[in-house]
Amino acid sequence: MGKFNVDEFKKKYQNSASMPEVRYTLPISKQEVFYKPITTKQQSAMLKAMEAKDVKLIEKVLDNIISVNTVDEIDVMNMTMVDRKSLLINMVTQSIGDKFDLSLECPECGKNQKMKIDLTKIKDPTISDDKLSKEVTINDYVFTLSIPTRKKMQAIEDTFDVDDDEKVSVVDIADDLITVVIKSVKGEGIEDEDISYEDSIELIKTLTPIDLKQIKEYIDGLDLDSTNKTMFKCKDKECNYKQEIQIQITHLFSK
Repeated sequence: MGKFNVDEFKKKYQNSASMPEVRYTLPISKQEVFYKPITTKQQSAMLKAMEAKDVKLIEKVLDNIISVNTVDEIDVMNMTMVDRKSLLINMVTQSIGDKFDLSLECPECGKNQKMKIDLTKIKDPTISDDKLSKEVTINDYVFTLSIPTRKKMQAIEDTFDVDDDEKVSVVDIADDLITVVIKSVKGEGIEDEDISYEDSIELIKTLTPIDLKQIKEYIDGLDLDSTNKTMFKCKDKECNYKQEIQIQITHLFSK
């Protein structure tokens, strides 16, 4: 009888039918990708990052999951955040199954509630081609607005203080979208120059409410808040609170 070789087992297992390649089409770029399911080691790394409440580490782990598990090389930093989140949700679904238990605190009574999430009911966002980008003219400059990429969102992440009490995945950030949807500018000798996150912040501070409204209307038109949602119902009979909540990537890795 031979001795069990764990390294040989790992190699065979990762190339076997137990680790099938899953095909998935990204909802925004329409790129077809093939990936392997998430492993328990990767789940553990994500849980440790969440317990440390370290946003940068959380995002690094998520980036690594995509890079390592996708069969063909994929440019994670230039993925739109919509494609990235959708891919990660699909990866988790294929790894843990269609249904999982989620523990949430009721915002009304404060009691911890367990609920079952059916991931098959969480649909990919649908954004028409005419809404993927938009040009707005402000003071003779033409600004191109587009769905922010991972690289753009990382600029927000870099402003976070690790000691902050509240930590969420940058995948789920919506409040700062207005500073990262401005992709580029042209006008007065400038031809399609990319705008940095820092310049976007200064630009937003300068605009009048009327001009800022053009950017907000683009974000509202994307309707990103309507995706990846499920209904939360408090089981406490005296409370009976219910509200639609958006599924976060960090929810899917919760214990």
